[in-house]
Amino acid sequence: MKIILSIFCIVIFAFNIFGQIKTKSVPKVENDQKKTEQCRFTLEDSPKVRGLKLGMSVSDVRDIFGKGFLPFETKEPNGIESVTLYDSFFQDLSAFDGVSRLTLKFYQWNLHQIEIKYAESAAQFTNEQLKTKVIEAFNLPPAKWEGSSFYFDTINEILTNTGQELACKDFSVEVVYGNQVRLTNFVTRKMIEENEQKKRENFKP
Repeated sequence: MKIILSIFCIVIFAFNIFGQIKTKSVPKVENDQKKTEQCRFTLEDSPKVRGLKLGMSVSDVRDIFGKGFLPFETKEPNGIESVTLYDSFFQDLSAFDGVSRLTLKFYQWNLHQIEIKYAESAAQFTNEQLKTKVIEAFNLPPAKWEGSSFYFDTINEILTNTGQELACKDFSVEVVYGNQVRLTNFVTRKMIEENEQKKRENFKP
């Protein structure tokens, strides 16, 4: 009888220990899931960068810069039109303090991509440091960032990751070289890809 009682006590004790271990491990799994969850932000949720937002019309952008906003400088075969502005253009625009270069790309008169390069005098960061600043300023979710831009050193044969990108449902945010931020509109990108696909299908040699 004593042996049976001892075995019963050991079994109960083992179940209690297992239950405690299982209970303690749950929060860790939840935290890991939270860190790697996908960014489901739509274009409407995309952040404003110095007043600029993906999807804005050319007219809306002109309202920000005034009459001095330059016409498009280049037009790519896929229909993307772009303009690049430099720090001398921002002298009277306090919203762009610390910006040395701004490239805006439009597709069908809607803002497709925003690329900002910050002046070295404003701040110097690593990609990781800039990414932390961007997440905080743009209120981005704790999702996983992937390597995006790479540089291959042909002399030493070393591949260096120069950029990190967060891909959301309708847009992406990328940090490059510790001094550039690039936002891309996935809605217009899909339109461009579909248009290029039609061109390929209709092409006759």
